Amino acid sequence: MRSGMINWWIPVMLVVESVLLFFVSLSFRKVMKRNAELIDLLKTKNEFLQEHKLTSHAICAVTGQIWWEADLINGKISYRDENLGRMLGFSLSDIQSEDNWWENNLHPCDREATIRKFNSAILSDDKCCIAEYRFRCKDGLYKFILDSSYIIRDFSGKACRIIGCMQDITVYKKQDVMNLPEVLEQVEEVKLLIEKAQELERQKLSAELHDNVNQLILSAQLYTTHALKSWRLEGEQLKILHLISEAIDQAFTEVRKLSHALNISWDKNNDFIRSVTNLCCRVAEVNNFCVQLAVDNFNHELLNNDQKYAIYRIVQEQLTNITKHAKASVVEIRMHNSNNQVRVDIIDNGCGFDTLNTSRGIGLQNMQKRAELCQGKFEINSAIGKGTRLTILFNITGRTRFTPVEMSGSFQIISN
Repeated sequence: MRSGMINWWIPVMLVVESVLLFFVSLSFRKVMKRNAELIDLLKTKNEFLQEHKLTSHAICAVTGQIWWEADLINGKISYRDENLGRMLGFSLSDIQSEDNWWENNLHPCDREATIRKFNSAILSDDKCCIAEYRFRCKDGLYKFILDSSYIIRDFSGKACRIIGCMQDITVYKKQDVMNLPEVLEQVEEVKLLIEKAQELERQKLSAELHDNVNQLILSAQLYTTHALKSWRLEGEQLKILHLISEAIDQAFTEVRKLSHALNISWDKNNDFIRSVTNLCCRVAEVNNFCVQLAVDNFNHELLNNDQKYAIYRIVQEQLTNITKHAKASVVEIRMHNSNNQVRVDIIDNGCGFDTLNTSRGIGLQNMQKRAELCQGKFEINSAIGKGTRLTILFNITGRTRFTPVEMSGSFQIISN
């Protein structure tokens, strides 16, 4: 009986064993197939990586860039050696033998800002970072570098790798420097055009004041004069009308002065010397200092209109400064030609100031700009207690020389 039961289990065990072997073999085949697929995938990836490596090598060779990669997790930076020597003169061994090689060779003036820019990009959500800096080569000279990098982040958004390339842009920077004089010349031309436009606007405003506003004021004055003569006014009414008449006269005088100050032109009827003389007379009339104008061998025809206008406005501005700050008793303005130069000096015997420790205000800066816009030079010398000398110089080399105008010599304007 027992032997019969054993004989019955034997075929069952064989069947079970066969089934197990079948499933094991099936699973093994699937595993082998999966392994084969993985091997093929790895081969494909290796081929892709090799192709990518060849491509990156080709790009480096063509563009002359230095490719680098930063492992932010392990704190390692690697560089491609294709262009290290050609661009910067370094080799991989030079980099490996020096800690913080990149930071140490940044220009001292660019180091802090450049490192801060990269750190800011890493801590933010930015994917790219572009920095421009100066980098020291092995020979000690600096080159301008444009560093463009791409930041790779993990699933949490934390930066883990950076891939970048360094490009030498020194040639482009030198070209910018070479083009700088041309750009500055264009800027100066624009400034002159603005000055001319402003002067034209001032002339229009002057004409409007003279032709329109002045006529209205004159009409009001005529009506007031007629009222004073025709009406029989007494007491407070007469007093008020007299005050109105005086205010109108004062307004007419001020508007006329403003109109003349705005409209500065030098033609046959109103030459440059006469304009400066009238300016000095107006200043001397209302201030407690003496103004002396000395014209010695001075030919204003050697100057163009822009230079004449600049001199007039500088003299006007400096007289205003002297009135406000100098506490001077004598002001001397000298104009003469010498050594192929037109020279104008404005000298006062006022309190002066320390030119080394005193910053130039807007007035002085504007005067300097006016002179420089017309290819002139502006100098100011002063000392505390020793007055101030302001000098304007214009070179006239190569220009046609004229006979000096008949208005030459010196004269004095005394304030009332």
